[in-house]
Amino acid sequence: MAPRRAYHEVSRWWGRGLATVAVGVTVITTFIAFSSPSVEVAHALQAQIAPASFEQARQQDLSRDAVERIAPTISELVAQRDEMLSRDNDRIKARQQQAALAARQDQLADAAESVEEEAERLRNLSDFYWPTDGGVSSGFGYRLHPILRIRRLHNGADIGGDCGQPIWAAQSGTVTKAARTGYNGGSGRNVRINHGDIDGTDIQTAYLHMSKVEVKVGQKVKKGDRIGTVGTTGLSTGCHLHFSLYKNGRASDPLEYAKK
Repeated sequence: MAPRRAYHEVSRWWGRGLATVAVGVTVITTFIAFSSPSVEVAHALQAQIAPASFEQARQQDLSRDAVERIAPTISELVAQRDEMLSRDNDRIKARQQQAALAARQDQLADAAESVEEEAERLRNLSDFYWPTDGGVSSGFGYRLHPILRIRRLHNGADIGGDCGQPIWAAQSGTVTKAARTGYNGGSGRNVRINHGDIDGTDIQTAYLHMSKVEVKVGQKVKKGDRIGTVGTTGLSTGCHLHFSLYKNGRASDPLEYAKK
């Protein structure tokens, strides 16, 4: 019986030893697990400690990776900037060209209008407009002045008419004088128009003793435009138009150009 009892005693101690070893292994394993956690355990612990901060950091890491993958290089940025500047420069040049073209078109239109006006004037150079209604009561030449009672040159043609009736420009041109008030050396209210070169001669016309002046200096008028009304201002014996014509600055017979 002694050997069998000894066997059981040994088995009992052997079982206790194995249980102790098992417990020890479990303790050691648990300690190792807590001391050196796996990646999953570490992530779980991190998530439990600060889940929001951990997720934000992870997303930031992913964003940085994405930015690094798509971020352009310095040379690429320079190339993009150069391309933008080139496009802007092309647009500016296009706009400048459009503005220059529009300005040129305006200049050509003005030039065409001036050419047409000059062509119209040239077509009608020899055809002067009769300046007011009525016939000639006293022509160009020497005569006894009706007021001064002296013999002197009558440097125009008196055309009879009623006070207030219209006076028209005999030819197209530019107004160089428009005396609206005063005695004006006996001329009264008067207008002078420069018609420019006609067949190589500078021609101007003058309209004296007007009751009203309806134009101003520098104004361009066309043949037949109304410039004022008949009157008896200045040195005058009654309502009439004294119509004068100057060739190269010298008084000449206006009836050479104006025909009733």
